[in-house]
Amino acid sequence: QNGNAAGTEGHNHNQNPHPEIHTHAGARFLRLLGCLGLGGCLGTVIDYVKLSLSGLAKEKGLNLIAEESSDLPLIYADEHRLEQVLTNLVSNAIKFTPEGKTITIRSHLANSKELCVHDCFKDDLLRLSGNYVVVCVEDEGIGLEEKDFLRAFDKFAQIENSLSRKSGGSGLGLPIAKQLLEAHNGAIWCDSELNKGARFYFAIPVANADVLVTL
Repeated sequence: QNGNAAGTEGHNHNQNPHPEIHTHAGARFLRLLGCLGLGGCLGTVIDYVKLSLSGLAKEKGLNLIAEESSDLPLIYADEHRLEQVLTNLVSNAIKFTPEGKTITIRSHLANSKELCVHDCFKDDLLRLSGNYVVVCVEDEGIGLEEKDFLRAFDKFAQIENSLSRKSGGSGLGLPIAKQLLEAHNGAIWCDSELNKGARFYFAIPVANADVLVTL
């Protein structure tokens, strides 16, 4: 799935059906990836991913649940790409969570000024403006140390400790997920304590031209 996320879909790079974002660096990445869908529904994405991975979670003895806010607005996003992002986050949670625990997918509406993040992610969120749908994947797994928060999203870094080696690696597709979300004018971040689980968040702008950010 990571290879698909990084691939192209043959779009004509000269076409731009959304001229309001033609100056945004992320728009070029969107065209490259074919992510010019408009008015996506995160509820549909969450339901699809939960259904797709419930069997895998059950095989490992995990409880996978979704707690979605009602009446979430439409978002500027390609649902297929967000399915890839959320699938990666939930797959990682399944991978790093021991038997008998719970993984929860939550969603809510928030203004960019209301987002509370660890200091190491604050610069990433400075470019956000307006209202966003925020999704959180929370697990009860092995967690991360603070020093590894940023490294988890760095394609050139490798998180090495006894816990990651025991579980078979440091996670799937987080650098790709970061690229996809930034191309959507969104963001991704995490919060965690070692041996006390992890919470991975991502934010996508609601379908309102005012939230599109020019870098």
